[in-house]
Amino acid sequence: MNEDIPNLSPFSNAQRVQTLRIVHGELLEQTDLQALVSFLSEDLSWGGPVNQLLLKAAGPRLDEYVLGHIIKPKPGDVHLAPAFGLPFKYLIFCIIPKWKDGLGNEEKLLRSCYRHAIELAAQHGIGSVGVPALGSGRSDFPLRRAARLAITSLKEAVGPEIEEIRIVCKSRESFDTYREIVGM
Repeated sequence: MNEDIPNLSPFSNAQRVQTLRIVHGELLEQTDLQALVSFLSEDLSWGGPVNQLLLKAAGPRLDEYVLGHIIKPKPGDVHLAPAFGLPFKYLIFCIIPKWKDGLGNEEKLLRSCYRHAIELAAQHGIGSVGVPALGSGRSDFPLRRAARLAITSLKEAVGPEIEEIRIVCKSRESFDTYREIVGM
């Protein structure tokens, strides 16, 4: 179930976007990537299907690492972790804001998550990153808004160090929405 949309370049600033792909599939099946982004809540709980699968696959050392290295997390924070036996080099954890009503700073914090995740990847020589599509689940972000924020933030953050950012959409609705946002 790994349906792909071709390279979305060029954007208005094509030099900054090497490759942004949107795929329909499972995040943990993107084993050709160097790092995966995952979103954690402020209490560092492993809720959500992606996090549950990550924890199950990586084992208790991942939980111990997160609890021992992410101290006093705040929405918008980003942290790099080893992959603990997963087929990736790294995991990038973003502390995700909870959607309230859109009148607070939820959008700013979510944009910060995406931007800082890509900047952190570039700083550590990570050339390919998988990002889960957001727009439902525990964060409660509306799908269209989450898609717009993800795509614009990732386009703004990417530099020449990043060869590929792959947005992985688990549901067909999410895939279609993200594709629509980029004008495909």
